[in-house]
Amino acid sequence: MGSVIDPIREGNQLTRVLEDAHSRFTAKLPPNYRTWLTYEDLSWYSFSQLWGSTACGHGGIGGCAMTPAQTVIVVCSGFHEAAIYTDYRFQQWLDDSEPEFPRAILNLRVPDARKHPA
Repeated sequence: MGSVIDPIREGNQLTRVLEDAHSRFTAKLPPNYRTWLTYEDLSWYSFSQLWGSTACGHGGIGGCAMTPAQTVIVVCSGFHEAAIYTDYRFQQWLDDSEPEFPRAILNLRVPDARKHPA
């Protein structure tokens, strides 16, 4: 039997991810352009990803156990990178010039943060 997903909890978590991504993208803009960025400029992909440790791609010490975690890729129009969140925590930026970028979206699998630090 699979785990039961609470849509309200998942919705609240996703809302927090989108708010965080919006603020991270806004912070990259020059001060006089920070008001033009809206939530309509964000596209997101959410999927479950299986990780080889309990660190879930964040690096550091994790137990040796296959661990599923919700992964969210947030892309903002006008930027050449995506914000990657694993288990609803910011993991890394992924530049669209890297070969992993289109593969991450097409295959719904993001690379480990140790290979691409934030």
